[in-house]
Amino acid sequence: MDERFSTSELAPRQRAFARAIARRQLARDHISCSIVTTSSTTTTTTSPVVKPATIRVVLSIAVSCAWPIHQVDVKNAFLHGNLDEVVYCEQPPGFIDTDHPQHVCRLHKSLYGLKQAPRAWYQRFAHYAHRLGFVASLCDVSLFVLRRGDELAYLLLYVDDIILTTSSTGLLQHITELLHSEFSMTDLGDLSYFLGISVTRSPSGMLLSQRQYAIDLLHRAGMLDCNPCATPIDTRCKLSADDGPLVADPTEYRSFAGALQYLTLTRPDIVHAVQQACLYMHAPREPHLNLVKRILRYLKGTLDLGLRLHSTPATSLTAYSDADWVGCPDTRRSTSGYCVYLGDNLVSWSSKRQATVSRSEAEYRALAHAVAECCWLRQLLHELHRPLRTATVVFCDNVSAVYMACNPVQHRRTKHIEIDIHFVREKVSLGQIRVLHVPSSQQFADIMTKGLPSQLFLDFRAEQFLLFLFFAFIPIFTALRALRRPFPRRRRSQPELRSRRTCVVCPAAVNLSTAPGSCGASLPRPSQAFFSGLRRSSSPAIVDGQEPASRPATLFINFPAASG
Repeated sequence: MDERFSTSELAPRQRAFARAIARRQLARDHISCSIVTTSSTTTTTTSPVVKPATIRVVLSIAVSCAWPIHQVDVKNAFLHGNLDEVVYCEQPPGFIDTDHPQHVCRLHKSLYGLKQAPRAWYQRFAHYAHRLGFVASLCDVSLFVLRRGDELAYLLLYVDDIILTTSSTGLLQHITELLHSEFSMTDLGDLSYFLGISVTRSPSGMLLSQRQYAIDLLHRAGMLDCNPCATPIDTRCKLSADDGPLVADPTEYRSFAGALQYLTLTRPDIVHAVQQACLYMHAPREPHLNLVKRILRYLKGTLDLGLRLHSTPATSLTAYSDADWVGCPDTRRSTSGYCVYLGDNLVSWSSKRQATVSRSEAEYRALAHAVAECCWLRQLLHELHRPLRTATVVFCDNVSAVYMACNPVQHRRTKHIEIDIHFVREKVSLGQIRVLHVPSSQQFADIMTKGLPSQLFLDFRAEQFLLFLFFAFIPIFTALRALRRPFPRRRRSQPELRSRRTCVVCPAAVNLSTAPGSCGASLPRPSQAFFSGLRRSSSPAIVDGQEPASRPATLFINFPAASG
């Protein structure tokens, strides 16, 4: 028997353990017992784990509400699962019954090494959580929600790691005690390290960082002393599947590419570069390996970067959608990218090559992907008992895509994307989504679709991590000034001025896409008198609490009474 030692950042003390596991082949570092007979009814063996976007959404809500966040670790989680199948295994070495050495064991509980073990553990935990009053989310079955009167509790399950946040400390202690009474657990206290992610909390928010993970990755590659670079991808060269000689060790390439994928949990700035590296895992070549090394050099200079979650009262969803055009030189396919903000916090992003070759409609396909993610997030927030009352604004820098989303017009060039058109238009007509145009200079999803020059990349990275709404107020003041100019200056009586309310229909030339009501801005605003008369709905179907069949975007402005 070999001894294994388990160490982590949270538990620096070493402990030796031995575990009996079921095996089909020779297993090392364990006491093993071979499976002899397994029921043929086993069909589902996988265990769900919580999605990264769900973790970020829940943490964003908890930080904004100043809720306590605790972490719990389940000891020997897979041993708690109950088996529905008939499973036999040989007696483990060292524990053979001397009276019946030829007998086999029938398992009533799962063991590590059984393919049913992960699923059995999840079902065991979910059953007990339901007994406590938790409800599994339909959007993410590893998210459990408990509501008791005005109190709320969210529980996130990732195999044997649990994040628990509640609206009150008393409810948190009560749930923790109930879990301890059923399972052997270790209460790790306030959340500080989860799945290789370091969590630093302050009164203003929370920082999610994988700094140590990046350092370990650089150490594996022997690049701790490499020279940093400003961007993760070189804009001067396009990668192709046939350029350059094959790498000597493709397994090592795949290992680093997969490790970089995990790093994108808190580093959206490298998503596109990692996506490009993963396209060539089947036959990596030297230019592809150079890209991986460049990403590592970029990480060397940005080890302290992380994902910032602000404490903000804003709860609206805002998305940015973009696509390059035939960016892949081999397949001529485009790359879709989007990023979604909950209030001021970046909670979801993606960079993915489109499945089919498209013409000028690549932007619309990317828009459909962003809308699908927004719909999923809206449903998730509804299950978290935080439903959105206004439409989700999706910004797109392609005017044609904006027109196709809002206008029921079909022509020959849109026939082959009819499903995407119907999907987006349906969400727009229901008032759940609103598609607006944004200038390319403020298209934050651009960093997800292509390599950018150094200065532009740094600007987008800063806005994406910390300052995504910094420039959002500039078009507001410009639009308000443009709206006030056409009004006549004739003198009115004081009663008329006091009761006057002017309704102004926004002209198409004025872009109000970054108004605070639609972006969920929580940055310091101008004086209250300036915005006292400004009221705007983010949804074309919800204006002033009413739901007219069709109504253009409207600003209602109460002008202050003139003195003298």
